[in-house]
Formats: sequence, C-alpha cells, structure tokens
Amino acid sequence: MQQLQECVPRFQRGLDQTILAMLRSLGVDDSHYNYLCGNAKRRNRLQFAEQLPVLLPSVSRPSPPGSLGATVREAIDSGKSWMSVLTKYLAVSQSAVNSLRGVSPEILDARWISNLQQLLETLDAIAPEHRPITPEHWQLLTEQFKAINTVFGNRGAQRALTGARLREVMRQAVGQGHGAAALVSSEALQIDQLRDSLNRALITHLIQAGESTLDVEARSLIASRLNRYLAKLSWARLLNLSKKWRLAYAAAAQSQGDTIRFLGGNDYWNYAPGAAEFVAGNGIAVQCLTTRLELIHHGRALDNCLAGSHLAFYHDACIEGRVMILALRDAKTRKPRSSAELAISVPGKEGGIQLQLVQHTGPKNVVPTSDEQTALQSFLDEFATISWQEHAQRGLQALRQRRLLATKDQSSIDPVLAVVAGLALQQTLGQTCVAQLLPETSKPV
Repeated sequence: MQQLQECVPRFQRGLDQTILAMLRSLGVDDSHYNYLCGNAKRRNRLQFAEQLPVLLPSVSRPSPPGSLGATVREAIDSGKSWMSVLTKYLAVSQSAVNSLRGVSPEILDARWISNLQQLLETLDAIAPEHRPITPEHWQLLTEQFKAINTVFGNRGAQRALTGARLREVMRQAVGQGHGAAALVSSEALQIDQLRDSLNRALITHLIQAGESTLDVEARSLIASRLNRYLAKLSWARLLNLSKKWRLAYAAAAQSQGDTIRFLGGNDYWNYAPGAAEFVAGNGIAVQCLTTRLELIHHGRALDNCLAGSHLAFYHDACIEGRVMILALRDAKTRKPRSSAELAISVPGKEGGIQLQLVQHTGPKNVVPTSDEQTALQSFLDEFATISWQEHAQRGLQALRQRRLLATKDQSSIDPVLAVVAGLALQQTLGQTCVAQLLPETSKPV
C-alpha cells in the first residue's frame, strides 16, 4: 500500500498537465482526460472542449452509433464542421449553440447537462441579445424554467408557452437589467387554456367543414403549427390573446344561441327569427311547427293527416330541413284555422332560399279562406327579406352541423364549440392566420 501511494504522485506527474489544467479551468472533471489526450485527434478534440465544455461529457463517453455523442464525435475526428452536424441533429440555430461557447458546466444546473437538447431548444426560444451571460443570468433561467414547468409540465404542447415566458423574463433581466416579475399561476393557466381551446377549435372547425383528414397526422399538424405560432408571441401578447378569445367565444355563443339550442335537441328549425310566430296585418298568426308533438296537436285540431297516416313522413321531412309546416291561427283567440306545407330548396341561380307551396288546407282539408291565404302570402313576403334569409341560412347550416355531429364521434365534439369555432377563431386570429394553421385541404372559415 505504501509503495502504491508513492507511485500515484509519479503517475500523476506523468500525465498531460496541460489537459488536466484545461479540464479544471473549464469546470470539467478529469474523467474525460483519456478522450482528449489521444495523439491522433488531440488537436481537434481540444479545440471542441475549449469551445463547448458543457457538451464534452456527451461526446467523450462511449455511446451507440447515431446518438448525439457518437455523431458529433465522428464529425470532430473527421475534421468536418461539428457545428453544422450539431445544429442539424438537434434542429436548433447556430446562434443557440454559440450561446454555450466557453460556458463552464459548473454554472449550469445538472438537468441542463443531462438534457442538452432541451437546453438548446430553450436558448433558441430566447432572442440572442437576451440569452444568459453571467452566472446570475443562468441561475435565473434555471429557476424560471423550473417554475414554469411546475405550472405547465414538460409536455411538448406547452414548450411554446414556456419559451414565451422565458423570452419575457430574459428580456427584462438581460435586456433591461432588472429582475423578472414573479410568475403568476393564474396567468399561466389562462395561456395554457388558450392553447388548448384554440387547438380544439381548429380541429372542430375541420370536422364542421366536413373534412375527412382527421387522423393523427392531421391533428398533429394543427397542433404543431399552432405551437409555432404561439411561440413567436410575447407573454403579454399571449395574455391579450387569451382575453380576446374568451370575449369572442362568449359573443359568438350569444349570437348563435338559437343554433346551439337547436343542435342540443330534436326540434325543427323555426324560420321566424327572434319570435315564436309571425302575425300578419289581418290578425292571423303564422307559426312554424318545430316538434313532432306540435304536428300532432295541430293535425288533431284540424282533423287532417298531420296527426295520422302522414305523421312519420312530415316529421322526417321537417327534421331533415326539406319541408316547413306552418300553423295559421287567430292571433287573439288562438283558434286553429289552417295549415300549410312548404318545400324548402337550397340557394340557386335566383339567390336566396326558396319556398314552394305544396298545399294549404283548412279544417278537414277544405280550401283556406282568403284571409288565411293573405296571411300566408305575408309570411312568404317576409321570408324573402334579408334578415329572414340570413336566419334561414343559419338554419340550413345548423341542420348540416347536426347531421355531421350525428356521423362523427360526438364524445369528442363540444356542440357549442361546433357552432362558434369558426366565428370565434376569425375574430381572435383573423381569417388569414386561421387558414395558415389549418391543413391546406381544409375549407376557409
């Protein structure tokens, strides 16, 4: 043992003191000595170690082919541009890698050393002029990263939001020279919910547009594009966008209240906007029958086929939007007077939704009175106005949405979002941005 102890100093004196001194000055332990002292590749390896000591542990230790360490080590030893190889392998900018030049591993948190890709992606998300310079900056970056991940987690979808927060923090610390404001959990939650809401809205919009490309690849593409878009925004901009989305969603939901209620039930569309019925100038009320039960009650009151042999036919035709059944009553006494069947046709060359009178009958199918015919004509004239046509268009769209929801996995679709997605997205992001986030095959908002 004594002889061994005497040999150790002589052995250490025989080592390359230049390399040992360099390792210690860089804050790297002596375990990488053997890699650096190799005669054949010594010069290239030393230059790499001096420039990027934080990457030395990954490069110097044996690693399987194709790994980061093996790929960069091969580039160093062959004299290739290890910078090009490194940036391509990690899909980061050269400026992000340059941010680590000469940085000692001693000032970095152990989690950064063990996950270099995450470190470089984080640096890539920060403006070059705001990246860490001093040990205090690096400590701040590490503390903020840990705080943000406590709120967001380390899921891929949240990395864009993490980058936005770190950009804000480092801009204040490095760019402005003062401490960063504390992370407010409620703000982080708002932004996280914004990303999730926008992602679901974009996917729902595709479903409502009738797209069939709702596979994993299409959903992943939308999420990736959305994350890249959000990653470019500042923390303040994200907060403003979150508020804008909530307001746009609420406004769209309020304006589309009748459509939302329609999707949630089995009623027929009421083509009289904003009211249960239309009252003609002669005192006769015209009502769109909107349920199977209303068909039965009115058919029994007039003793016609609505409540009998043709009930199933009229119910199917109304719920599919092919036919509209009108009940004409005395506005004051509510006495039933007649019923009318109108065929609905989609917009054609003449423009607007067309109604064609199929039949108009009184009690027991007698010919309706002239007053009733006048009241029906007043209804048809009103239906041709701009406001009624717009309401009817919404009805056709609602019918289409209900059919789509019936053929899709409804458990994954929010009926309210199905109605307001397009409107809220356009109000929040703008039509051009929405088109850029959706796959090229999708239809415009």
